Amino acid sequence: MNNPTSTSKHGESRRKTFGFYGVAPRLGFVVFSLLFLSVGGCGGAANSLVEENLARETLTRTLDHWKSGGNQEDCQTWTPPVVVGASQWSDNAKLVDYRIVEERAMDANLFVNVELTLEKSGSRETTVEQYCVGTDPVLTVFRAMSPAF
Repeated sequence: MNNPTSTSKHGESRRKTFGFYGVAPRLGFVVFSLLFLSVGGCGGAANSLVEENLARETLTRTLDHWKSGGNQEDCQTWTPPVVVGASQWSDNAKLVDYRIVEERAMDANLFVNVELTLEKSGSRETTVEQYCVGTDPVLTVFRAMSPAF
């Protein structure tokens, strides 16, 4: 019988597998995929570790600029430039004061909890926000969307 399918006694068609030759192509694909992912990686080259002192200085300089009434776009003209993403700042909240509460270096970023005293529409509020500060390949300061710790 040369037909790769056969019909059961109930009329159902099913494909025959021929021992090793039926399994080998599927097994080969799985092995190749796992080998490719382990050798090639899933994200390219590993990120550099964060330069903690530079990250801390970058965050402090950025927050001081906000506190002095500057805008976040100014930070991109600094040498070296700093890319900033702080929603309260872009929503025109004034930074009255800040205090660094806690920080943790995690791979390519420094995560920093900062107590902010903000003023908006004549009212003040104090809140703790977490910032993610990166140093490679560019300096970045972003409010963390989900806390890292």
